[in-house]
Amino acid sequence: MHSVAVPPSSVDGIKRLAKTLKRERSIPHHQALEEAARIAGFENLSHAQRQLARGVHSTLYPVFLTAYWRENGRGGRETLRIELAKPLAQVVRRNQLNAVRQLAGFRLDADDHIERELDVERQDTAQHYLHDAASALRFMVATGLVPVTTQAMHRKLRYLQKMPGHDHPSEWLDTASGSWLYMDEPYDHHGPELLDRRRRWLRDSNVSVVAPAWKGLYVPGHSVPYLVSADAALLAQLSRKVATLSGEASPQHWSGESDRYGTAFLSPAREAAGLKPRRRPMPAWRGEVRRGATPYGRPVGGAASRWRPAVAMPIGMHLKVGPLLHGLCNSRLPKRVQDALSVVRSELDNWVMAEYPGDAMSQEQFQAMYYGEYIDPVEGAAAQLWTIGEVHALLRQGYADCPPLNSLLKHLEKARIGLEKSG
Repeated sequence: MHSVAVPPSSVDGIKRLAKTLKRERSIPHHQALEEAARIAGFENLSHAQRQLARGVHSTLYPVFLTAYWRENGRGGRETLRIELAKPLAQVVRRNQLNAVRQLAGFRLDADDHIERELDVERQDTAQHYLHDAASALRFMVATGLVPVTTQAMHRKLRYLQKMPGHDHPSEWLDTASGSWLYMDEPYDHHGPELLDRRRRWLRDSNVSVVAPAWKGLYVPGHSVPYLVSADAALLAQLSRKVATLSGEASPQHWSGESDRYGTAFLSPAREAAGLKPRRRPMPAWRGEVRRGATPYGRPVGGAASRWRPAVAMPIGMHLKVGPLLHGLCNSRLPKRVQDALSVVRSELDNWVMAEYPGDAMSQEQFQAMYYGEYIDPVEGAAAQLWTIGEVHALLRQGYADCPPLNSLLKHLEKARIGLEKSG
């Protein structure tokens, strides 16, 4: 993906950039012209020619995308600059990032900067994530679509998951009309007959499907995007708009900034606001002990450590606590009580695996704890409350006082209070 310090502002400038793109990417001249026009902030070359002939110049907004990587003791930061025809805040909101496959795992760092939260394992993987995220942002600008974020709309569109060849779906809303757009991108091995199969499947539903001349967002060049909507005018409009997008296949040429792992990127908007670079959460050192707790699990840059008590609870006590929780979780309980107990059960299962790795615990012992053979439910509120109290007492006895234990006991207390109120 080409990144230019000053995007072209004339037709001649677009043509010069197209020559560069054609040479760098080995693409046809007509495709290079369309891409150069898009980089200049226009929908396509025709749009650029019309607008520039009228003296209208596109306003572009710089947006920065950052990812960090670690591999075999090496690491780095990758930052890609792109230009969009809208400010980032008008393209995607903070709560919408995880609703877009290519933006999931990113966070909004500033009005002009998104950053991938967790490290990835290779430099080229980090660059790939940034290219994919940039493609998604360009798609959203070109189409005016935003991702679906409500459960009601997810439920409404769920039946489309049964379409023939369904794969890699995404759900969108058109901000102008309010109409929904369902897109999925199955791999290209299905062949062109899949479109006819889908049309037959949708025949009686007042919904249409099209396969636009576009490579899509998911593995461009190896999948086929299909657009589905009850709004035929929207489908026609979107088909024209996405045809202007390049949809380059990976790996793309890297033209961003590559720097050391410990360097943080300070975007212009964040700097203008008088803010310093945001410090990323980082895992603690393995074996470190703080206030009676120690980190466990695989450390990943960008995520704070998970903590457990530093001193293990004896296996024999896990063998007492596990079946009690297993029986409770198999019981008829209010959802909020069930959820709280499930947190305790899952976390203790994680702790015991960290406390007794490898041969320190037999498979038979492990299967007899938190998730093994079926345990009969605990019948009656009185017996259930007693069992919750017994689990609480055993954990207090088995572990020394520390923040992770206290956090776990709060979930038990939440379960007890919820059960008492339900009675």
